[in-house]
Amino acid sequence: PVAVTLGSSNQDALIRYTRDGSEPDSLDALAGGPIPIAANTVLRARGFEDGLLPGPILSLSWFFGEERELPLISLVTDPDHLWDDDQGIYVLGDFYNPDYPHYGANFWQPWERPAHLEFYETDGSLVIAQDIGIRIHGGYTRALPQKSLRLIARNGYGEGSMDHEVFPGLDIDEFKYLVLRNAGNDWSRAHCRDGLMQRIAHASGVDHQGYRPAALFLNGEYWGVHNLRERLDPDYIESHKGFGEDEIDLIKEYDFVMAGDELHYEAMMEFIETNDLADPAVFAAVQGMMDTDDFLAYCALEVLFANYDWPGGNIKTWRPRNAGGIWRWLLYD
Repeated sequence: PVAVTLGSSNQDALIRYTRDGSEPDSLDALAGGPIPIAANTVLRARGFEDGLLPGPILSLSWFFGEERELPLISLVTDPDHLWDDDQGIYVLGDFYNPDYPHYGANFWQPWERPAHLEFYETDGSLVIAQDIGIRIHGGYTRALPQKSLRLIARNGYGEGSMDHEVFPGLDIDEFKYLVLRNAGNDWSRAHCRDGLMQRIAHASGVDHQGYRPAALFLNGEYWGVHNLRERLDPDYIESHKGFGEDEIDLIKEYDFVMAGDELHYEAMMEFIETNDLADPAVFAAVQGMMDTDDFLAYCALEVLFANYDWPGGNIKTWRPRNAGGIWRWLLYD
């Protein structure tokens, strides 16, 4: 057990968040002395003084007896940001379709909510502590009881990146986005297949996501194992390949432009569809537009892993916007 004493003279500013938003029986009882903590607890504190703006919100988490085989992620936010029918991102809300995957539910809205992130490494060290944004991530699996969460660093929250080598060996220590993935279609099964497959894909040279399982706590409540993943977006290309967002074309699902434009891609597809690839000259021209070895390895992996959402979906491809820029594929989901 530990005892925490707040330095502010306004001890009644203390709020103890739980999942249902309940407060201690008596805030006055907490004023003027140490607060004993002997179980997993999240505390948030803020100082107030007449004539001055409120002070910054301090968020701290205490955990007892948690094993350190996995990194521990603590997310702290106003419970209404998660559970309220009007604004909570984790619930159905009032205007949802009763049929799965419940389109119209709150968790299908593109809502971002402020939160505080603490990232504890397996040795117990606190390596990230900052305010971030959170939103629900993914497709149909949003309707599962345990949802994927996107973690978003913005300057408006205080810091524009989450700075830590989250994925050992990846040699990248700045992330604008991270995803706490619920394992997707593997949620009620092995809960690790996608991460395993992407680790297997590492030797192929095909672009893929970092993977690391982590234990998540929401407002101090254990929320199960999630899969820490990179987000495949322009920031991923910049951190892995060194090309900025204005230097690339990035396309999702054939026609959704995430960066740049689709003109080169459409010209390539038209050329492939209207010419005989058995002609060596034609095939050589295609190789000047796309990395055919990368495409072969990418297709082999998708077939080997039996990705039944592909090739109808789960497709992202990118190229540098320069004279020699050719298309490569990104493996995900």
